[in-house]
Amino acid sequence: MDVMVDTHALVWAWRDPALISARARTILLDGDTTPWVSAVSAYELELKRGRDAALADLPADIEAAAREDGFAWLTVDATDMAAAGASPRLHGDPWDRIIIAQARRRGWPILTADRRIAEYDAPILW
Repeated sequence: MDVMVDTHALVWAWRDPALISARARTILLDGDTTPWVSAVSAYELELKRGRDAALADLPADIEAAAREDGFAWLTVDATDMAAAGASPRLHGDPWDRIIIAQARRRGWPILTADRRIAEYDAPILW
């Protein structure tokens, strides 16, 4: 199964896995699951790293660290961006709207604790 991993879930996986629900941990550890992280998550984390103490000590090379931990990176293409731009502004975070658009285009559920994402008729696993 392919799942899109929301940015906060990646951070929690690194910083405090106890914050991830038991169901989400099981999904992440399932050998038949490919947990995908959007490239926009790398941008978001680096953008916020300098002003958020919780992100300051994340691995210096986020891309390599995620791969080492079994996450796959999903690039962003023009169709993803157009879909995100055309989506309703139900969620104030533009990075989440891109992640939602990417997951919806591919038919993937989103691994997230953010219940607002469900407003986009996106399947959530948590």
